[in-house]
Amino acid sequence: MSESENLEAQLEEITVISSIYGDDFVTINEDFGTHSLRVTDGCEPPRLFLNLEITFLNSYPSDSPPLYAIGADWVTNEVEDTISSKLESLYEEAPGEVVLYRWGEWLREFLVHQSETLSSLCTGPDEDRHSPNHIAAAPAASTAAVAAAAESLADDTTGLSQRTIAALSLSDHPEPRPASHSHSHVQQAHATPEVQQQQPSSMGGGPRRAVQMVGKAAARLQSEKAPTILHGETMTDRKSTFQPHCAAVTTLDQVKLVQAELLTNRKIASATHNIMAYRIFDEARNAWLQDSDDDGETAAGSRMLHLMQILDVKNVVVIVTRWYGGIHLGADRFKHINSCTRSVLVQFGAVPEKEQAKSGKGKKSKK
Repeated sequence: MSESENLEAQLEEITVISSIYGDDFVTINEDFGTHSLRVTDGCEPPRLFLNLEITFLNSYPSDSPPLYAIGADWVTNEVEDTISSKLESLYEEAPGEVVLYRWGEWLREFLVHQSETLSSLCTGPDEDRHSPNHIAAAPAASTAAVAAAAESLADDTTGLSQRTIAALSLSDHPEPRPASHSHSHVQQAHATPEVQQQQPSSMGGGPRRAVQMVGKAAARLQSEKAPTILHGETMTDRKSTFQPHCAAVTTLDQVKLVQAELLTNRKIASATHNIMAYRIFDEARNAWLQDSDDDGETAAGSRMLHLMQILDVKNVVVIVTRWYGGIHLGADRFKHINSCTRSVLVQFGAVPEKEQAKSGKGKKSKK
C-alpha cells in the first residue's frame, strides 16, 4: 500500500470514527495527523475515563499502527502496559487494516470491567451494583478496605494494582469534560488566556501534563536518530522561565522525533507549555508543510509560525518551553516567546542574511 493509499484509508477512518463517537473524537492537529478519542466506562458521570491521543504515521495502516499516548491521571505503568499490549495485538491480528474502532471498543470494555471491579472492592458484595449510589460511594472507601481487597485481584491479569485502586478510591470524581477544544489539547470555554493554563486537561483531570507516545510504532520512530537540537539560552520574567529549542527537519516524522527527544528530558516534559512551530518546504511537491501547536498557551504557536514566515525560514522546527512561575505576564508572554524564537533561529543560522539586515534597519542606539 502506497503512502497516498494510506492517507486515503486514514481519511476514511476519521470520517467513520467521527460519525460513531461524535464529540468524543477530536482532531487536535489535522496536518500533523493527531487526534484524541475519549473513552468512558458508560457511567453518568463517568467513574473512569481516559483519552487516547493518536498520531498517524505515513506507514499506517499498511505497515504499522498509529503512534498513541494514553492519558488519564489514574493510569499507572502497570495499567499502561496492559493497554499497550492489547492495542498492539489488536493491530497485529489484522495487519494492514485500520484499527481505531477496535481500539475504542476494547478500551470501553476494559474501563467497564475496571469500574465494576473497583465498585465491588469499595462497596462490598452486599451492595446493590445497580444502585446509582454505588459509584459515588467508591471514593469514600478507606485505605484499609482497599488494601484488604487488593489481594483478590492477584489472579486477574486485567485487574488494577493496589496502588491504582488506592489512587482511584481516594481521589475526587473526574472533572467535567471541557466545553470546547483548542488547536492544541483542550481549553475551557470563557476562560481568560492565562487562566487556561491552570484548567484541567483532556487527559483526565488535574493540571495538564506532557504525555509520551508508547507502543511499538513509537519505539520504531524513536529508534531513528533525532536531528541535532540546539538549546537556546533561557530568559526569566516574574518567575516564568522560557527556553527555545531548534532543529533542522525535512519531514513530519523528524518533527515528531525532535518532540520525542525533548520529552526525554524530565524538566522539559514537566514544563507548563512546550509550544511548537515548524516550516518545511517540500521540493518534490513545490509546497510548504507548516503548522503550530499552542500546547495550552492560546495563540502562541500561531504567532511563532507567523514570525517564522516573516523571517522566511525553512526546514526548521522551533519549540519554546515555558515554566509558569505563578504570576500572569499578560501580553508580555507572547513577546518573550517570539523573542526566544527569533534568537534561537538566528543562533541556529536559519534566518537568511537579508532578513537579519531588515530586522536591524531603523534601529538607533540610545545615547
